Amino acid sequence: MSTLPGFSQHGRPACTTLLLLGAAVLLTTAPMAQSASPTPVQLARDGQALIPVVLSEQASPQVRELAVTLTNLLTRMSGATFAVTNGPGPGGLLLGVASNFPALAAGHVFAPADPLQREAYLLRSRADGLHLIGATDEAVSHAVWDLLHRLGYRQFFPGPTWEVVPAATNLALAVDAFEQPDFLTRRIWYGHGLWKYNVQPYQDWCARNRTAHGFKLATSHMYQAVIRKHRSVFAEHPEYLALVDGKRQGGKFCISNAGLRALVLDDVRGQLRQNPDIDCISMEPSDGVGWCECEACDTMGSISDRALTLANEAARMVAREFPGTHIGLLAYSQHSPPPTLRVESNVIVKVQTAFIRGGYTFDDLVRGWQTRGASIGVGDYYSVFAWDHSRPASGKGSDLAYIQESIPRFHRHGARFFMCESSDLWGAIGLGHYVAARLLWDTREAENLAAITDDFFARAFGPAREPMERYYRRIYRFEAGDRRPLIRGDLVARLYRDLAEARTLAAGSPAVMARLDDLLLFTRYEDLFLQQADARGDAKSEALTALLRHVWRMRETMMIHAKPALSRLAPKPKDGTRADLTPYQDPTPFTEQELQAILADGLARYEPIEPGFEPVAFTEELVPATPLNLPEVPDGTYNQGAPMGRQSFYTWRDETDPPEFRLRVSGGHIIHYRNIASPVQLSLFADANPILDEPVAFDNRVPPDGTEHAITLRSTFTGLHRLQVVAPSNRAKVDRIEPQGPMTLPASLDEYNQLTGLWTLYFYVPRGTTVVGGYSAGGTRGLLIDGSGNTQCDFSKLPATGYFRVEIPAGEDGKLWKFEGCNGRRALLTVPPYLARNAAALLLPREVVERDRQTVER
Repeated sequence: MSTLPGFSQHGRPACTTLLLLGAAVLLTTAPMAQSASPTPVQLARDGQALIPVVLSEQASPQVRELAVTLTNLLTRMSGATFAVTNGPGPGGLLLGVASNFPALAAGHVFAPADPLQREAYLLRSRADGLHLIGATDEAVSHAVWDLLHRLGYRQFFPGPTWEVVPAATNLALAVDAFEQPDFLTRRIWYGHGLWKYNVQPYQDWCARNRTAHGFKLATSHMYQAVIRKHRSVFAEHPEYLALVDGKRQGGKFCISNAGLRALVLDDVRGQLRQNPDIDCISMEPSDGVGWCECEACDTMGSISDRALTLANEAARMVAREFPGTHIGLLAYSQHSPPPTLRVESNVIVKVQTAFIRGGYTFDDLVRGWQTRGASIGVGDYYSVFAWDHSRPASGKGSDLAYIQESIPRFHRHGARFFMCESSDLWGAIGLGHYVAARLLWDTREAENLAAITDDFFARAFGPAREPMERYYRRIYRFEAGDRRPLIRGDLVARLYRDLAEARTLAAGSPAVMARLDDLLLFTRYEDLFLQQADARGDAKSEALTALLRHVWRMRETMMIHAKPALSRLAPKPKDGTRADLTPYQDPTPFTEQELQAILADGLARYEPIEPGFEPVAFTEELVPATPLNLPEVPDGTYNQGAPMGRQSFYTWRDETDPPEFRLRVSGGHIIHYRNIASPVQLSLFADANPILDEPVAFDNRVPPDGTEHAITLRSTFTGLHRLQVVAPSNRAKVDRIEPQGPMTLPASLDEYNQLTGLWTLYFYVPRGTTVVGGYSAGGTRGLLIDGSGNTQCDFSKLPATGYFRVEIPAGEDGKLWKFEGCNGRRALLTVPPYLARNAAALLLPREVVERDRQTVER
């Protein structure tokens, strides 16, 4: 394993803390060899301060500001007034950097210039005082917030509503701890950026939870920045740009060009001369595809080898001219596979947990890059709006079991840098952010997840703890076996009922009620999201407007990420310009009467649902079902007529397949609407494309004339693709010209196509499944037939709308079942929710194929 110098010695000394708040006593001991019992110190008694805060005469403005913050919070806790004085100590609460108190720092290494040590701090109680000594101002900040945390202060989520300041007229503790973080970079950032109202709350939360850029790792996409900065040079030397389709174009470099490499190195020199304290310079390529196709670049090797060649050259230069500076690079997308070249010792490679190419797992990439000499960081994704739409129980940030397992695992693998793309979505993933912050500082906290969450429920919700723990357990995964809720209406019904009970219990606690109000507005967002998803015609526009106005009004709660919700969900003009948000900018604050009305409406609108089975969630990582060796079956049929609405199909491209998808498409099937209809819009999305929500191919050439047209959509990406079909003001039909190719239809409660006429389609029942459970609406015709051809359900004997449950006979799992001669909609809730006309056209969740293929192979 290769690491930056000193990583292998980066350890965590033992610490012991004895905390006394009034009559309460809490003993916290780190799970390592214990030090001698620390000496307790009394900070306040009966509302009177017993010691002052003592600063050095040389204290920086930042430390003096921290002293004011600390004394203000100690006063809010105890009612005591704490003085701030200058002096040498040793008595009092000494606050400052080690260089200002050299005698007190003896016995510990404080190296402010060392990126591995700059966040280290000492917390030590004595009979006459308390020492908060840090290597740097940032370390002193960490010490202050650590002390306050030990005294019971919490900033669970950003903003004053989620700040907890305990009341205790007596403050005392015993502590002896030398702290430094397990991850040198601990950054959770918002993928769509900050808005004015959330900048300061976000920064405060990061500081108060020690979630910081201790080492400022830089891995942002930089090629396009160099092109913009040196536009005239690239105009004079187009050969510096990548050769793509015979032209020098795009945002990638021709890395084989020595002049280009010299220009990039000069740019790095300029940055470091302007700011010599930079820890790291990014050499990360621009996002997306478009790598150079010239012969010289091709001979350099893989895409990873090319990206690393430029990073290594920059690393060698900065090692000579700017010692101590590092180069940052991602293992991501086309350059995620490990290289064949050695990695320079001052290059840090941040391995992304998504957009992995080449058939590797994340662990494969970590091992592969480490073998070539790289120091490792991790880039994770707790929330991406394009994936979760700020909805509850959707983002990885709400998977506490994953966070508990993954962060220590990353550290064991040698990663010392962690950056996570996420969202200003504290209603759905705030507890995940808070837990991650604790674990990133000290991975041993993973053993204390139950204690961390218990502390959250007790301090944040007090008398309403019990119903609010139920609320959070519905939308978070606390244990690896916890299942995601699939029936959204049932989820919202239960969330509203949890909140109603909590509001009754918390009626005498304004602080708790304010937090419940935030979560009520968050629940209302999901409620309105469901309403607009189900609405049709003119009601669709009205429901969307209601949703977006709600987003605007609640944005400053930071319970949902309002910025992308407004910009992405609002209808856009036909010319492609940004959506006008003015119609949604309602400044009216929520009143208590309106909040009560929202709750009453939610309770009346949604009833808990008991479908008669336990829904099962599957991943959306689809792969061909061919390894299961499913039998050939007569082809199913669907869409004999053209369907209404947007349609989605999942398809697949292997490495050996042509880089194209050939389709039969027709539009304008409502003849009397052809005069107002637009051409059919076909968008092809590739799962491997790192630029989210950007189609790799688009076509709008099919006119609304009712005639079938042959259309080819090109993609150089391999793996999973999604085809989206939109027929504005009309209907469209689409199918693959090659009928044997994968063409899978989604069939969940959240994602489905509106099928027309009678249809027959197959689905797969995984081995070990005991019940086929689902939802039926819009028609009572058709049968559910098992893998042996036996009818297991006749929908004509069931209500037109409702849930169905079928026991699976012995030996009928691990087979294709089918809906035969059905009309309307069928959603699958206990088996993978995907339909196809035959086995060859079927894609299934990867975990199902990998598990069941083992049985087939045996």
